[in-house]
Amino acid sequence: MANYLGWEITNKGRELLARAMNNETKINITKFKIGAGYNTGNDRELTDLLDKRNEFPINSYERKENGNVEFTFIVSNKTGSGTSAITNSYKISEMGIYARDDFGTEILYAYNKGTDGDYIPVFNGKNAIDILEKCIIVIDQSANLNVTIDSSNTYITRDSAERNYVKKTDFAEENKAGIISLSAVKGLIPNATEFANGTVNLRQIKDIIDTKVPNATSDTAGKVMLGTTANTALEGKRLAEIIGMEFGGNIQDVGTKVAGKFYYDKTLKHYYECTVNNALTYNDGSKFRAISNKPISDRLEKLVGITETVEVQNSVFTIVRFWRYGKRAFLFVFFDHKNSREVNWMTEGIPLTNYPANFIPDTPFLGTEHIIISNNNLNKNIARLVLRNDKITIHGVEGMTHYEIKGIISYITK
Repeated sequence: MANYLGWEITNKGRELLARAMNNETKINITKFKIGAGYNTGNDRELTDLLDKRNEFPINSYERKENGNVEFTFIVSNKTGSGTSAITNSYKISEMGIYARDDFGTEILYAYNKGTDGDYIPVFNGKNAIDILEKCIIVIDQSANLNVTIDSSNTYITRDSAERNYVKKTDFAEENKAGIISLSAVKGLIPNATEFANGTVNLRQIKDIIDTKVPNATSDTAGKVMLGTTANTALEGKRLAEIIGMEFGGNIQDVGTKVAGKFYYDKTLKHYYECTVNNALTYNDGSKFRAISNKPISDRLEKLVGITETVEVQNSVFTIVRFWRYGKRAFLFVFFDHKNSREVNWMTEGIPLTNYPANFIPDTPFLGTEHIIISNNNLNKNIARLVLRNDKITIHGVEGMTHYEIKGIISYITK
């Protein structure tokens, strides 16, 4: 005779139960597994059966008192197609009830074990076995429970039938539930009239609504149809189709925010894509990205308008000017003949200037060379500016007298 010790809620099950009691998720009971293992350690720490052999759907369940729920599972050695569901015969020494949260993560919710368990043999065409397993586990009354029952593989037990169904021969009486004929029902309530209550059919209701309530327009209240044309309302799922992501709710709501879904910020009045899984109730720019038109247009305006201009003082060059459009930076340099120097004035790689704040080049631009115009006594028409880590150096200028150097270069900042 089977001697099972009783159901133990695992640590993962306790976490899910706590979240469900806090209205963060439902407890979605999914399946029942059996196996031939036997845990000798702490059952609460288990995340799966030790030697799982078979799994079965939920047959039925019933809430009991004190937050308990009774689940019924049918363990069978035969499949619906008549083949054996068991590869090797064994005794059931462990069993588990599994559940998922609303985000699809499945866990071992509760575990039970025992010695000398029920024996389940390989089906040979003649030895079909169905074992009724009733399991009572704790799920608090305040927790929202959802149970998936596969009706194609469900048995009806005598106990369930007596609780939920009446006998075919039990006719209803004034104070007793039972079977009542359609003609008897129709005779109980008269048809409705303009001045008297009674029964109406769906066609009558539709005709009344069509007659009494006009279609809504931009200036008139009335029935609103779903659609995408004038005088129709946009259906909720259409917003998700337009944006291309699933709507996840409000950022300020308690609960997990899932990467790839979009959320509404009730404070800023815009939609944001979640880029990193999190449980925040405020908008963190490292985890949410704006997808509404207004914040995106604001960012675009920053890209096309000058955001900063810096004039650098230089003892030789008349003009050393930086400016930015968003992250794209520009540098203009100008030196004219009024400040001309002798042949040995400049040496190769002499620093032109350091970078002002916010104008440091992004990594791919470091070490790049940029051509500017040079007018000198040797008729060498170009010089080069090189973007170093902390400064800009000038090249191609050594050994000559300069009359004019000028040019504009562009790069992307960090």
